[in-house]
Amino acid sequence: MKITVTQKHIDEGQRGSSTRDPVCFAMTDAGLKRPYAGVTYLSWADGFAKVPEEVYGFMLDFDNGRPVLPFTYDLESE
Repeated sequence: MKITVTQKHIDEGQRGSSTRDPVCFAMTDAGLKRPYAGVTYLSWADGFAKVPEEVYGFMLDFDNGRPVLPFTYDLESE
């Protein structure tokens, strides 16, 4: 499944949050219920996946106040 993190998600995201960050907002917009973005796993109501490398880098930069850009990634559940 393709997940797109938009500028709107970035603007509305909260640093340090595992449920209100841009990645979770993008997962919600893709139709996933109750998303959670942890350090090593992304999860949602009926699935989970390892955090892709590009998502981990994005979350690290976002949480530390560094500039980030919109991007798209593949979410493959395990």
